[in-house]
Amino acid sequence: MKSHLLYVLPYAERGGTETHVRQLLVGLGDRYRLSLLAPMGSGLAELTAVPGVRHWAFPRWDRQPLPGVTGLWQQVRSLHRQEPIDLIHVHAAAELLILLRWGLPAVPLVLTVHGYHTVDRDLSYWLAARLAGWTGARVVTVCGAEYNRLTACGFPGSRLHWIANGVPTPQPDPAAIAHWREECHLGAGVEFVVGTAARLVPIKGVDGLVRACAQLCTEFPQLRLVVAGEGPQKAELQALAVDLSVPIQLVGHTDRLAALMDCFDVFVLPSWQEAASLACLEAMAMGKAVIATDVGGTGEQVVDGETGFLVPPGDLPALVARLRFCLENPRLVKQMGANGYRRYQEFFTAQRMLATTEGVYQALLKP
Repeated sequence: MKSHLLYVLPYAERGGTETHVRQLLVGLGDRYRLSLLAPMGSGLAELTAVPGVRHWAFPRWDRQPLPGVTGLWQQVRSLHRQEPIDLIHVHAAAELLILLRWGLPAVPLVLTVHGYHTVDRDLSYWLAARLAGWTGARVVTVCGAEYNRLTACGFPGSRLHWIANGVPTPQPDPAAIAHWREECHLGAGVEFVVGTAARLVPIKGVDGLVRACAQLCTEFPQLRLVVAGEGPQKAELQALAVDLSVPIQLVGHTDRLAALMDCFDVFVLPSWQEAASLACLEAMAMGKAVIATDVGGTGEQVVDGETGFLVPPGDLPALVARLRFCLENPRLVKQMGANGYRRYQEFFTAQRMLATTEGVYQALLKP
C-alpha cells in the first residue's frame, strides 16, 4: 500500500510557499496517498484542485490561537484514526511541530523553512532550529542561505537538507501570449518590457522598480513596466506610476504567468528580503535575463554578469544602471536569458526538487 503523507500549511494564500507545496502534491500524487491540512485562503482552491488530494481545514492559528490549535489537533487525530499517517511535512510554521510530535510521537516529521521576513526573523530561525531539534524533525531549506542560517543556529547537519527550489518547464499557450500582448498594449513589437511578479507589499520593493523606471522612460520611450500580483500596495503603486509618468500595467494575479513572461525582455526582482524566489526561476525557465537584489538565495540563482545582474537591496542608482545597460544592449540581454535557461535546467527544475525531496521521505519511511 502507498504511504500516507500529510502536508500541513499554516496559511493558504497566493505565494511561493503554496506554489511549492502544490508542486509536491502534483509531482508525488502517483506514488503516495496525500492529505492536506490548511486553513481557508485565497490560494486554497489551487491546492485542492490537485487530483487525489484530500483537504481538511482548521482556523488560522496565528489569527485565532486557541481555535486554530484545537482545530488542527482535532483534524490530525481524526485523520490518523481514519487512515494512519506515515509522515507529516510541515511548511513554514515550526511552532506546529510541538503539537504534532506530542500527539503522534512515532510519526516522522519534516519541516521546510521558506524564509522568515518579519522584524524578528533572527529569532524565528533560532526558534525553528530549537523546535526541530526538540521534536527530532528533519529540516529542508530551499536555498543555501537558509541552510547556513540554521547551521549557525546550531542545528545538526545530519538532519538538515538543502533542496533548491525548482519549477516545472513552462509551456505557455500562444493564445495566452497574444492575449497579454493585447492586454498590455505591446502590439508594436518595438517596446522593451521590464517585468516583475510579486505580492504587492513593501518588502517586495516594487515601488523602487517604479522609481528606477521613472529615471529612464524619458530617455528610453520604448520602456514599458508590467507588474503581476495582488496586494495592499496596488493602488499606491498605480498612483506612484501616474505621478512619475511611468507607463505601467498592473495585471493582478494570473495563473498564466509564463505567457505573460514571454512578453518580458528582462525580469526584475527588487525585493528587500527573499529566500529562493520561484518567480525568478520561472523567468529563467522562460529564458529571460534577471536583475535581482542580492538577498537570501538570489545569488545562488542569478550569476552576476552571466545570467543577469545582482544589485544591493534599496540601491536605486545601481538598479537604474543595470536597467540602462539592458536597454542599451538588447542582444546581450537575450544571451543572458539563454544562459539563465541553461542554469535553470541544470539546477532548478521541478523534477530535481521532487526527486531530492522524495529521497528524504524514503529515508524516514524505511521499515
